Amino acid sequence: AYGYGYKYRAVDRRRRDIMKMILMFCQKYHVEVVLDFQISRIYAANILTAYDKKGAYGEEGLFITSMSGKTLKSPHQILSPAHPLSRRYLTDMYEEIAKKYGKFKSFGGFHHRQSGWNSNNSSWFFTANTCYDDFHVKVFEKETGVDVPIADDDPKKIVKRRDWLLTNKKDAWLDWRSEKNTSLLKTMLDAVRKHAPRARFYAINLDTLKKESGLDPKRLAKAPELGYRDRLRIGGDGMEINE
Repeated sequence: AYGYGYKYRAVDRRRRDIMKMILMFCQKYHVEVVLDFQISRIYAANILTAYDKKGAYGEEGLFITSMSGKTLKSPHQILSPAHPLSRRYLTDMYEEIAKKYGKFKSFGGFHHRQSGWNSNNSSWFFTANTCYDDFHVKVFEKETGVDVPIADDDPKKIVKRRDWLLTNKKDAWLDWRSEKNTSLLKTMLDAVRKHAPRARFYAINLDTLKKESGLDPKRLAKAPELGYRDRLRIGGDGMEINE
């Protein structure tokens, strides 16, 4: 359900909880509600204020980056599946919603929008041309033991890192990204299921996934509760629906 205008709130002008009203109504008629959950107003300051009061981290790496080395906006910045603070922020946010609404039998889970119109919580790396910045490459090196032989002060380091990794360590690089993505989704769902045991995620079909985005179809096929499933085909050519 979409609110009226981008300043839509979960409560109306009389401070009534609209989400609660929807869930109660659907529960009465045995209808399951899946939240098409999109966030577009999270910034680095929100996360650092909440989780980095000692200043152990900076803004770098909180969001996935483009080939310019700067935060990618497509149209909104995407929280990085590899950054510990971004992962914590997303997990806590999903759990808080489940804590509030998971008691309703009609609460079915969350839908992730993963397309060209991204939101802060799209939870993927989008394309192979993201995250060659210092933060992500250094975490990759530390966790895999791979040494990326491009100097940090090289003005063309972003392009050179991408070219080197995709030529020499493509499997290791894409596997690392896929593991970050899959483990984040599992952590988020585990947090949700503390309060809504039957909840699951919904997303795009397995046959549309590309490993370069961080969504590895082989990994995700083993965990259908994370939202990625085969199409259910009925009635021959021209007729197909998602499960």
